[in-house]
Amino acid sequence: MKRPRIVTVCSLLIVGLAQLSLSACTPPKEKTDTTPQATRSVTLDSGLCLEYLEAGSPDGMAVVFLHGYTDSHDSFSRVAPLMPREVRAFYLTMRGHGNSGKPGAYAMELFASDVTGFMDRLGIEKAVVVGHSMGSFIAQEVALSHPERVSGLVLIGSGASCSDNKVLAELKAYVDTLKDPIDRGFVREFQASTVAAPVPDAFLDHVVDESMKLKANEWQKVLAALMAVDHREQLSTIAAPTLVLWGEKDEVFGASEQLFLGTHIPDATLKLYADTGHGLQWERPQRFVADLSDFLQATQQ
Repeated sequence: MKRPRIVTVCSLLIVGLAQLSLSACTPPKEKTDTTPQATRSVTLDSGLCLEYLEAGSPDGMAVVFLHGYTDSHDSFSRVAPLMPREVRAFYLTMRGHGNSGKPGAYAMELFASDVTGFMDRLGIEKAVVVGHSMGSFIAQEVALSHPERVSGLVLIGSGASCSDNKVLAELKAYVDTLKDPIDRGFVREFQASTVAAPVPDAFLDHVVDESMKLKANEWQKVLAALMAVDHREQLSTIAAPTLVLWGEKDEVFGASEQLFLGTHIPDATLKLYADTGHGLQWERPQRFVADLSDFLQATQQ
């Protein structure tokens, strides 16, 4: 079967969007760098073990980062060293991914429950929740189901629904044929196809390493759960201030999806990244951190 192309032709409403805004887990390996961060694991009340990275001030504003499909907390490894030290940042590896537990159940409601369960265990009352791709739909679910826990919402490469997304449907048709061991060449092609601007080879190699930690059934079950998500009728109830970030060359979720988010989430701001693809935090980490930092300051006022 022909492998799906995650990057397809997208020309939806880019001019209109630009007018809106221009601006039981595996023990973690020891880190050898000298930055003030540590990879840890926590067991939730549900019994699920999650790996995470914590960095910044223990007294700082809590920000929880949620990665995309088949990634891990290292999806934000180009971002973490740039984050303001006064922010208390948590980078989670979600169930089924990386070195976190793999319970076999992957509904978005369960992912969202893991986030609030994690916050409970760490004593975090409220947080800004930042999600990329799949993580953005988990973040939406947290904001919808537990609004009292979300002080701000940041959606990267997101949309309102996955249920009728043609790119994801094409991907699913291929993923459903996967068998173990998964071909590393396919994984690299999948990850590389989501970016439009160059990223370091070493970073991409590590992203592929993390995706290779999922077995075929996890690729399949997680994607099936993701494609069941449809928040179009609920977005208007999101109360948290929301920042929507989108690369104009993101061809997983198009410009029309961003306009829908921007017009249906009551307190939403949209920002467009020119010449950037689906993984804008990979491709433009400095600008991403600058935009996120501005948003964090605004939510504190």
